[in-house]
Amino acid sequence: MAAVAVTVTGVAAVNATETSTTVAAPQIKSKNRKTSSAAAGAVLPCPGARTALTYYRAAYARHRAAQRLPGPVPFVRYDCPSTQRRAIEWRDRATIERLVAEGWRDFHFDWSEWLPRTWYIVGRCETGYGGAPRFTHQNGSFVSAFGISRREYNRDAAHMGAPPWPSYAEQARGVPLPTPREQLLAAIGHYRRFGDGWTCPGPAGSGAASYGIETRYP
Repeated sequence: MAAVAVTVTGVAAVNATETSTTVAAPQIKSKNRKTSSAAAGAVLPCPGARTALTYYRAAYARHRAAQRLPGPVPFVRYDCPSTQRRAIEWRDRATIERLVAEGWRDFHFDWSEWLPRTWYIVGRCETGYGGAPRFTHQNGSFVSAFGISRREYNRDAAHMGAPPWPSYAEQARGVPLPTPREQLLAAIGHYRRFGDGWTCPGPAGSGAASYGIETRYP
């Protein structure tokens, strides 16, 4: 993936004073050495800095949750200079985490960009019924876009270091289904364990089991 250059421009401006606790939307002055001396010397009053710190920590947690990762630990109240410094730090963390989350989402969910054609054909036959593979497919016997036996899926996934398919009870508690990328890994694990056992046209002899991405959908 190509490197991405990021320029942090902040969000909306702070509408706060020392005596006001109502802030429209937070913005923190960047510690850019090229900033004018007047801008560099400007600081947020404590209410705005505290609001900004809360805002950026929540943004960071939201981007982490999108990657199925835990958020930051609870924080304590700091004095004004520390709050202002930490708000800027968390603004930068939130910006970086947003870019990481976007890359994670593309890597795991943008399957039309990386799913090999041969595996696309398997999924289209097994669960798409002539259309696109269904990555939410599950019933009492088979799960995943590639129609793998529910009994074997977790072993196939473990073989490739991918997460298991959650039970219905786990899903009711909020455990997400494996991503398309993780389902592909489980399908490759199934192939490596059993060979071409699909009733639909399978991946045998196609090179798909090597997990190459040179042959793409459709």
